[in-house]
Amino acid sequence: MTSTLQIELSESGDLSSQFANYNHIICGPISMQRDDGTIGAKQMKAKILALLDETDYSIVFKAELDSGLAVVLKFSADGNSPTDLCEEAAAYTGALKTLQGTVIPKYYGKYSTRCPHGRYLVCIVLEDCGEEIGRDLHDLDSKEKYKILEKLGQFHMESQYHLGDFGDHNVLDRNGDYRLIGFHRNNMWLHECKFEGRWRFGEDFEPGTHKCSLLGNVGLSFDIWKREIPLRIDINGRDYACTGYPSQKVIDTLLEEDGRLTVLPFTPWFLHTWLRDIYKHQDEEELDSDDEEDLQAILHYSRETKPTLPEWFLNQVQSNISASIEP
Repeated sequence: MTSTLQIELSESGDLSSQFANYNHIICGPISMQRDDGTIGAKQMKAKILALLDETDYSIVFKAELDSGLAVVLKFSADGNSPTDLCEEAAAYTGALKTLQGTVIPKYYGKYSTRCPHGRYLVCIVLEDCGEEIGRDLHDLDSKEKYKILEKLGQFHMESQYHLGDFGDHNVLDRNGDYRLIGFHRNNMWLHECKFEGRWRFGEDFEPGTHKCSLLGNVGLSFDIWKREIPLRIDINGRDYACTGYPSQKVIDTLLEEDGRLTVLPFTPWFLHTWLRDIYKHQDEEELDSDDEEDLQAILHYSRETKPTLPEWFLNQVQSNISASIEP
């Protein structure tokens, strides 16, 4: 028996005008066929209640199933985004499967169809876990920071992925119960995480103690540890604790030499890794970036060890550049 999901708008007159730009949604009801899922083989109806979010690759709605279950419907937004959404669905059912319901929303299935306009649509159905936290995570009370970081640590240990540019847009809040979101492929950084589950909140910070530099950087940005040197450095307009990084002078010089590293609105993991390696070399060789001769030695090592920029990164840089010059 084929599972289907019939989607329609709430009877509220305000919704039709609000969704006027999404004609593939309001031309329905739309009947979608399930490609996978965990709800079981059945025919269901979902009523769209509100628009939650819109990005370059998805449109997200708050909805309710005929069973009364509150869900989120995440639709592909353009001709390319069905592939992106299919990859996100694969993450939910693959590397992130064991995290559903505790660290990330429950995943209820992926559906697809062609609307009456002939447009191919993909929709994933997720647990409604509240709304984006809507505040800079740095400004939260320590107790709330700790709860969110516990989720992120569990995410690392069970999936071996890190959420690049982790911030408030990655956190849903329902009365202090948090879930992580944002699993677009460009935001999922696979790494060998050696974190053992102990954040040591409020203790003195010691580099390397947490065995995952990515989590260490997040913890530093949250100010969850005591530090004698609260200095900061700037990478692509984002503020980071200076621990483990070369001087601002070195960072600025390297970014100016390759403008491609400054195009995207986030700092990719390979840039963090490269900069930390430079700092390690500088520390081992006892080089001082304020000394001109030492500075040149640091920059020489940096250029020699610069990583090859991955294809996905170059493609996204080109896409951003093209979008910025469109009339």
